[in-house]
Amino acid sequence: MGRMNKILLIDDEPQIIQDILLSYGYQVDIAIDGFMGLQALLKPNIIYDLVVLDIQLPKMDGWAVLKAIREGEDCPNILVIMLTSHDTEQSMITGLRRGADLYMTKPVTPGVLLAQMEALLRRTQWDQDSNNQTSASVEVKNDGLLTQREMEIMKFILQGLTNHEIGENLAITETTVRNHLANIYKKLNVSNRNQAAFMAQKLKLF
Repeated sequence: MGRMNKILLIDDEPQIIQDILLSYGYQVDIAIDGFMGLQALLKPNIIYDLVVLDIQLPKMDGWAVLKAIREGEDCPNILVIMLTSHDTEQSMITGLRRGADLYMTKPVTPGVLLAQMEALLRRTQWDQDSNNQTSASVEVKNDGLLTQREMEIMKFILQGLTNHEIGENLAITETTVRNHLANIYKKLNVSNRNQAAFMAQKLKLF
């Protein structure tokens, strides 16, 4: 992948997974509760490629951490693998719907965990490479590219509003805002709001 990937492991019993990741050459930082995990993600000049997040955590559980990540402005699109001891279909569906990229049950098999991580990281690298190529050469007609509602949301993105604030302004839920953003990202061939704002300006959508 060109460089050593940096992983944030948020788990109150991190030793086994930490040892697995370290043995395969990953850089690993540890947070033993949800609050510490969010604080680590907010540290300046530290960029994580992926978060391994346990659901059962002290102070702030994994669901709350995932919600804060996906609705925040700092790293809303970071890869998140959720770990849980609850091996139920409904729990898995809930995790994926709330924004987890992968949902795994404990105890994890080292080989499976590593293969899944590598697949997620590789896919993200491909997306970034594709976006870089697109940004350098894209020529797209502005007319009709985004719907009227998507254009309204993009205007708020350019103003720096959060998903919550956009929802309040448009009288829609944050989930609806996120769904519109997903469509915008797909149409503009980008993966986050910063790239979307850049492409909106490049394509002179406004």
